Amino acid sequence: MTTATPARKPITYTPAQNFIPEAGQPVEIKPGLFWLRMPLPFELEHINLWLLAGTAGWTIVDTGFNAPETTGHWDNIFASRFKAKPVEDIFITHFHPDHFGLAGWLSERSGVTVQMTEPEYNLARLLTDAENGEALADAYRPYYFEAGLDEALLEDMLNRRFAYRRAVYKPPRSVQIVRPLETVMLGGSVFEIIGGYGHSPEHACLYSAEQRLLISGDMILPDISPNISLYPGSSADPVGDYLHTLDIIEAKVPDDTVVLPSHGVPFTGLHKRIAELRQHHARRFEKLHAVMAAGPQTAHQIMSGLFSHRTLKQHDIFFALGETLAHLAREMKSGRVLKTFKDGRAIYLS
Repeated sequence: MTTATPARKPITYTPAQNFIPEAGQPVEIKPGLFWLRMPLPFELEHINLWLLAGTAGWTIVDTGFNAPETTGHWDNIFASRFKAKPVEDIFITHFHPDHFGLAGWLSERSGVTVQMTEPEYNLARLLTDAENGEALADAYRPYYFEAGLDEALLEDMLNRRFAYRRAVYKPPRSVQIVRPLETVMLGGSVFEIIGGYGHSPEHACLYSAEQRLLISGDMILPDISPNISLYPGSSADPVGDYLHTLDIIEAKVPDDTVVLPSHGVPFTGLHKRIAELRQHHARRFEKLHAVMAAGPQTAHQIMSGLFSHRTLKQHDIFFALGETLAHLAREMKSGRVLKTFKDGRAIYLS
């Protein structure tokens, strides 16, 4: 789930470039850096990808969703911009299907090995392995039961466990593992990898001190807050992990750095945006306790109170419940929320 803040205007690199690119049409926003938008078949509607032009070839940062419309756009780019100079690097920020969805397809087409962190690759392989369907059900059944879902909704949620596999092209058989604090040469520039946590296992942001650029992926977005959720096998304190990541980015990356997010528009004012994201989670904790003032409740009941302003579909419940559990976990760690059990259901109270 995401929460909107007032929209920010695109950065004006030149008078002619103060606009948002059309889907599949790369726009050069500074020498050698191209902003590429691809469509998405859900609420966010788009993802920003980045093309870096090096002397000998191109770097692709993130890939878009596995869908015919997206592969069609890539076909056009291969026939035009990639015709004179080949793809030489493919870098993936994290495993989510809008970022990783065509990693295997692009790797096959270009002959280039994908670069990403090991935890992200491992989870992508796990979720795309057809043999893991029942194992996922075994992990999520007690997760949903403990959260208080009734049997009908629980079964409905379990049926979405194959959604990721449908959204992702066959993953590459192997990747080049990169790690936080390492540097990589992409498009002729040196980028430091900044590890990001809470949104996914080990999200990789890319920071170029020389160019004052931060490819922030989903970790810092201009208009919405990234989903921070607790799932089976995830960190025990995703919100704490995310807030700590914000501290690291704030300490390392200057405020006047141009931020290239995966959704929304490029922006400056990084430190102000970090402060807004911290305030967002502070408000979520306030609302959490306001909902819990009604008395002991299951996570599902608390989720319904937190998101009472909207009708939640199956896709929404997955993220809303994960986000609710993540905030409850943070408050349990601080001692402000207690957890008990009744008939196998977790009951939370302030």
